[in-house]
Amino acid sequence: MQKLLVHQIQPTEQVRNHYALAPLPGARREDLLDPGAWQHLVKQRALGRGDRVDALAADGSWHMSMIVLDVNDLGVRMGELSFTEFAAPAVDERPVEIAFAGSTDRWRVTRDKIVLGSGFPTKQAAMEWANAPISTAAPA
Repeated sequence: MQKLLVHQIQPTEQVRNHYALAPLPGARREDLLDPGAWQHLVKQRALGRGDRVDALAADGSWHMSMIVLDVNDLGVRMGELSFTEFAAPAVDERPVEIAFAGSTDRWRVTRDKIVLGSGFPTKQAAMEWANAPISTAAPA
């Protein structure tokens, strides 16, 4: 076996970049592996051989890690390192209570006496927040 030379090993940050990609809603695994999807980045020299790209679906349903295998005029050839699908979160069927909590907290959403959200200007706003999908719900 041939011994490795000192110049063959370097700190990762000197050799490649690591990117986080936020794909558009509805993007699929196959879309990210299509060289043409990356073609517009070739002229910008945004990606190079060996770079890593991590993508998390807009709805959080999957995560994919890729490595740039080749960059040419036709696009970027990606290699899939890993792909993980996540199960949909369990829906908590326990009822929530919406009540006025005074001039500071205003309308408040609670479940089993635990405050989930507060500061809503109206009861309707608190109800809409309580019924929103988890990925879009954010306390006021």
